[in-house]
This record gives sequence, C-alpha cells and structure tokens, in this order.
Amino acid sequence: MGERSVTNKPLTQKQAAALEFIKSFISKNGYPPTIREIADYMGHQSSSTAFNMLEQLVRKGYVKKEEGAIRTLQIVDPKKMDATRRIYLASSWKNAEHVMYIKGLLVSAGFEVDAFCDTDAGRFVFSFDMLPDVDNLDARTVLEEPAVKRAFAEDKKWLDWADTVLLILPAGKSAHLEAGYAAGAGKKLVIYQDEFPRGEFDVMYGFADLISNDFQEIIQFLKGEAL
Repeated sequence: MGERSVTNKPLTQKQAAALEFIKSFISKNGYPPTIREIADYMGHQSSSTAFNMLEQLVRKGYVKKEEGAIRTLQIVDPKKMDATRRIYLASSWKNAEHVMYIKGLLVSAGFEVDAFCDTDAGRFVFSFDMLPDVDNLDARTVLEEPAVKRAFAEDKKWLDWADTVLLILPAGKSAHLEAGYAAGAGKKLVIYQDEFPRGEFDVMYGFADLISNDFQEIIQFLKGEAL
C-alpha cells in the first residue's frame, strides 16, 4: 500500500465534510465511494474538484490509497497517526531572528513548528506596515481592517493546529493572549527565556507546564510528554 507521511494538519470545513462522508460510506457499504459519488455528495458538477479535495485529505494524512486507485482508499486510524508534537511559537517581532533560530532547533529535533514570522512557510505573515494610517486606529477600529482579520484567522488556525505553545520571552500582549488561549484549550504551555530578569514575572505564568531558560530541558520535556 503506498502511503504518504501523516501531518495531522487542520482540515477546512469542506474537507472535514468530505472525510465524514467517506467514513460513513465505507462503514455502510464496506468499500469506498467513487470520485463521482464524492462529487455528488459535495454538490460539485466537476469530478476534478472532488479529486483535488481527496488528494488534500491524502496529503494531510487522513486517508491513504494506491496512486490512482480510488477503490484502495482507506481511512487512517487516528490512533496510528503520526504523534509528532506540533508547536506554535508565540513571541514578539523584536525576537523574530531568535524565533527562527528556535524553530530550526525544534525542527531538527523532529517537531512540526509554526513561526508567525516565517515568510517562507506559506502562511500569512502580518505586519503593521500593512495598515493605513495606523496611528489613528484603536483597539476596536483596527479589528475591522482586512489585514487584521486575515492575521487573526491565520494565527488562530495554527494555534488550533498546535498541541503545544512555546511562549518565547520577552513578548507582548498578543503572544500572552495566545499563551492563555492555549492553556484554556488544554494545550501544553512552555515559557522560555534565555535569562529571566529579576523583578520581571507574572503570577499567571502558573498556567505553564514548564518554565525554563534551558532549551535542552525544553526539548527533553517535549519529547518525554505523551501526546
């Protein structure tokens, strides 16, 4: 059976609906649906649209099949899906270079990593330079800006994808909100700084599963914690 690597990447709403249809069809009939049957269920006139959606499900690791053979289609057992830890890096743009260095360390250690400042990763990278007349925007009006709406949706998508958030200090309000969201969602939260200055702390850092200035300790924690 030809398999592709499992990534556990998030599904779009339509991809999730197609996956549920395939699961239901196999459960009811004992064999997978054809591309045409998937297209009919999704309301697509063109079979190519359904084929492309199926290929996305294969690439994201939710189904597997022989190349070009729809009847070999199988659902991947979630229990057997790759358990690679998925890490969201939360920090400040002032730390962008350091964030990219840390991403490299984590990827080398075998983790999947999202970095908000990685312009080569195919994600939407936001900067305040995208905003018109930024000095006249406030906490309410800025949320109406298209670039801000897109940035929020992009970051939330990757936050939801991740099982762990690594808060790299020093960091601003956005990164701390992301860390709080992660803790509230039951994700692992790790707080890291090369050196913790005396007199700078927060009692709510008690939400963290680990606070460390030793990156090797963080690697060991991430590898040792069961998903």
